[in-house]
Amino acid sequence: MKFLIVDDDAVSRQILTKILSDFAECEHAKNGVEALSIYKKGFEDWAPFDLLTLDISMPEMDGKKVLQTIRAIENEKRVPKDKRLKILMSSAQKERETILECVQIGCDDYITKPFDREIILKKLRKLGISIPGEDTKVAMDEPVQKAALPEARHAITEEDKKKLKDSIQRVVHRFKTGNIELPVLPQIIDDVRKVMLSPNSTIDDLAKVIEKDSVISIRIIAGANSPFYRGAEKITSLDKAIMRLGFRETGSIINAITNKNLYDTKDPVLQSLMQRQWMHSLASAYAAKGIAQRLQLDKADYLFLMGLTHDIGMVLLLRHLDSSFFDRDASKINEIYPVAQKVHAEFGAAIVKRWGFSDDFIRIIFLHDGQGFNANTPKEALIVNLAFNMAYRLGYGIFNIEPDLAQLDSTRLLRIDPDSFDEILNEIKENITGASDIF
Repeated sequence: MKFLIVDDDAVSRQILTKILSDFAECEHAKNGVEALSIYKKGFEDWAPFDLLTLDISMPEMDGKKVLQTIRAIENEKRVPKDKRLKILMSSAQKERETILECVQIGCDDYITKPFDREIILKKLRKLGISIPGEDTKVAMDEPVQKAALPEARHAITEEDKKKLKDSIQRVVHRFKTGNIELPVLPQIIDDVRKVMLSPNSTIDDLAKVIEKDSVISIRIIAGANSPFYRGAEKITSLDKAIMRLGFRETGSIINAITNKNLYDTKDPVLQSLMQRQWMHSLASAYAAKGIAQRLQLDKADYLFLMGLTHDIGMVLLLRHLDSSFFDRDASKINEIYPVAQKVHAEFGAAIVKRWGFSDDFIRIIFLHDGQGFNANTPKEALIVNLAFNMAYRLGYGIFNIEPDLAQLDSTRLLRIDPDSFDEILNEIKENITGASDIF
């Protein structure tokens, strides 16, 4: 195997060489012009490279231009898709928008600086590059949604792209002109919220609110008897179920149950996407709660709700997209990511405003995506940002994203020790397992 490492920083080239030289013969280039020369020579000598790591920010010719040129050469020479050069973009975390542009152009994946050996090995496995000394089965252990999505970048046609662009523009126009009906918050959520906010509320007060909805009442009792929460005796009454679950945990479960209804759809393609989006929201909620507890904040249940609703704008976008774009191929969803990131926060903020949430809550939904975080950013926005990235790290999401949690601005600003991540991630998985008995 032959790998070409392209980076204008000598230290970065050395680090990548140390990691990758165990698996292939490595050559180097210190800029884009040199990289193209080496790539073309390998192509002409019938000794093409198997993998290219390509730094985005370089003098003379940046990584994006090199990527465009290589893909244009492959198109001109009609190189089959399965024979094309595998390209990993490398960048600093703050170059996220440029990374998304590279995804659209046709890179296979990306790695962020500082480089992490295990993350890079995972990327190689996902690209089908064998790792010496490993059982080949390991390469198949990725979650289904992660394995399926990268091919979408190559499968989508220009006609598809135009259809998608037109569909999103129509959704945005309808939204801005008030021709999209925003979802209505179920009354029970508002009633539960009032009970939770009152310092004098009791279990009886919460039980009276829940009793108004028989479906939720049954699920709360079932949840209290589930393996995750089950005690010594079977519970048959709502008040005892609340006592076992806990006052605030019951509120969180109710929020999750009612929110899940917003993800229902009869469209067979969107059903798959909505299910994955729901799991992302639920995992984000448990992550936000776990982070709040680590930081000893008295807002764990409030942040659970923020994590649960942070991506509600994505639900609105999916509902109103022309589903014919997917043409029974849900993997094409990765193509909407660059656009979705720009519009879904605005949609989400409008929805929670319609629901009567506080200005602070609305602001968090609008800010959560992580653009321009600084020392003045509300702590809740940082927590939600880290939470949804943790959800993606575990494979819960509709897009193909594997964030490096330690390099996030939210991690740095919250001053969270990356060593605690494994514990929080394990808790999320345990909570998701327990939630399967309720939702």
